Amino acid sequence: MRSAIFSSREFRPAAIHVAVTIGLGIICAIAAGSVDGDGLTKGLMLASLAVVLVGTLAAGARTFISSRAGGRWQVWQGAFWLLLGLSLLWFTSVLPTILFG
Repeated sequence: MRSAIFSSREFRPAAIHVAVTIGLGIICAIAAGSVDGDGLTKGLMLASLAVVLVGTLAAGARTFISSRAGGRWQVWQGAFWLLLGLSLLWFTSVLPTILFG
């Protein structure tokens, strides 16, 4: 028997949202490591942090919207908590580079 969460129409968009958010953040971080110049490196690291934070806030907004519509908000809440934990880790790893790099 299949789980109701995995058969819902909300799981795939939430999984894609998380994957795209993490992927764009990683691409910005890799680009920051491959460029020359402190200003550009700091800017790209800040961009990677912004991508992850915006993705987290968007997942939180989708949680609220799905809850109000009577949908499967639990899937979006899981995506939100995953991205929130990741964004806190990302923040602590990017902040020294931005401030002292």
